[in-house]
Amino acid sequence: MYVLIGGIGNFAGPIVGTAILMIVPELFGELKAFVPYVTVAILFIVVFVIPQGLVGLPQLVRSWYIERRKGERVLYPS
Repeated sequence: MYVLIGGIGNFAGPIVGTAILMIVPELFGELKAFVPYVTVAILFIVVFVIPQGLVGLPQLVRSWYIERRKGERVLYPS
């Protein structure tokens, strides 16, 4: 789970995944019964929305921004 959430193929991926999954129980301290559900939700979101893991998120956002900028140029020529 740590590698999937952090990102496969990157050295920092498992480190980021471990950090995230260690922080989640601390954030939900009073709601210990819901920690497994939150963990699974994070796993599903990352696997289906960000296949590169959380480490690949900056690259994904950058590509979305570039595509959006290209779309704006086509829609509104100067």
